Amino acid sequence: MIYTVTFNPSLDYIVRLDQFTAGEINRVNYEQVLAGGKGINVSIVLHNLGHESTALGFVAGFTGDEIERQLDAFSVRHAFVRLDAGFSRINVKAKAQSETEINGQGPDISEAKQQELFAQLDRLGAGDTLVPSLLNLGSIWIVRLGLSLLLVGKLGLRGMWIAMAIELCVRGALMLWRQKTSKFYETQSRLHGG
Repeated sequence: MIYTVTFNPSLDYIVRLDQFTAGEINRVNYEQVLAGGKGINVSIVLHNLGHESTALGFVAGFTGDEIERQLDAFSVRHAFVRLDAGFSRINVKAKAQSETEINGQGPDISEAKQQELFAQLDRLGAGDTLVPSLLNLGSIWIVRLGLSLLLVGKLGLRGMWIAMAIELCVRGALMLWRQKTSKFYETQSRLHGG
């Protein structure tokens, strides 16, 4: 089974307007509400490609109910940890002359609920695959942003591009390392005589 993890899933409220004027009443000509988050998006794409997966993470409140309802409608399995307070975040995406996003912060996650998710992850075994979103997240936030802060002041936009290129190389190396050290790949190699 393929598992994806979305630590802070959202309901994305997407609106389109002919024109947006701050401080005025604006009327939309299109609106849609979609469950979102990187892991959820991966699970939906996997389902559309004919692969089963299970979406993991945290949900809370009425927005968490809607996230689960939408995944059920897409026939995507999920086993979210339900939080006792708060609600899953709502992100507003307004598209007019340019795009504006307002992202909610999401609920507080207690240590006990974090341990509940880690217990789910500990039960994964041979034949299970966890989509490595954590490696991507760490690589982007630590390497790309860290290097950008160091290089942009000296090199401007070129410094940002250099930081992005280095981060992609680091991420690729992390993915290769993960593949080489994964129990899943060792099991598959033994099963196929490799």
